[in-house]
Amino acid sequence: SDDGEEEETQLYDENDQLALVLDDTNKSAWTKHLSEMGYKIEYSKTPEKAIYKIKFTQFHVVILHENFGGTSLEESPFYETIRDMPMSSRRKVFVALAGRNFKSANNMQAFQHSVNLVINEKDIEKSPQILKKAVADNDAFYKVFKETLKTLGKV
Repeated sequence: SDDGEEEETQLYDENDQLALVLDDTNKSAWTKHLSEMGYKIEYSKTPEKAIYKIKFTQFHVVILHENFGGTSLEESPFYETIRDMPMSSRRKVFVALAGRNFKSANNMQAFQHSVNLVINEKDIEKSPQILKKAVADNDAFYKVFKETLKTLGKV
């Protein structure tokens, strides 16, 4: 590729926190915020490459713009892949959906779109606080969830 973003799969340490940014419009802002939060960041130019990455790399956070890949959310192959993931894989990935029509951190909108968080584009500068809290809440919820499954002998 022209800017070296898509070369061979990166190698990471098991403790690395990985983020996949699929938002060309706000790429530099997300890169800045996620780097400051300690994430190692990858990008994809196309939904196909993004689908490949999510299948073979354990991302902790995915930032998805509603028009990534030049389609509407309803027609997005990446969004469809996220929605169709088995729950055991899906719950390991925190998905934030960015766009013009969302009310940031609105739980009902997030639930309706099967994502962990929605962020309005105009709030991206405030996103580190929103994202940190939402990721922490999500981690805490799944920690309890996993411990409960363990107690019930389901894991």
